[in-house]
Amino acid sequence: MNFSHLYSPSFYDLCSPAFLYCIISIFYLIINNSTKFDIKYIIIKLFFILLWSVFLNILCSIGYEMIAWVLIIFPFFIQKVTNIDMY
Repeated sequence: MNFSHLYSPSFYDLCSPAFLYCIISIFYLIINNSTKFDIKYIIIKLFFILLWSVFLNILCSIGYEMIAWVLIIFPFFIQKVTNIDMY
């Protein structure tokens, strides 16, 4: 039986917002857990990263790439604004 017609998604098939989110999140997860190693936390975060990346990729595939970019950039913008207000 030939299954070559089935699509095999890979990490590089993600749209730009989902790919950027994956890279940033995995980098942050590595940096954040360099001092403490909690396997439950890492598994939960990896599951969330996977779920959110799939959601962003679905948004891109149905034509809402701009909304996917906003969903990625908006939290960083809010964080910068709240940090400015603190000083």
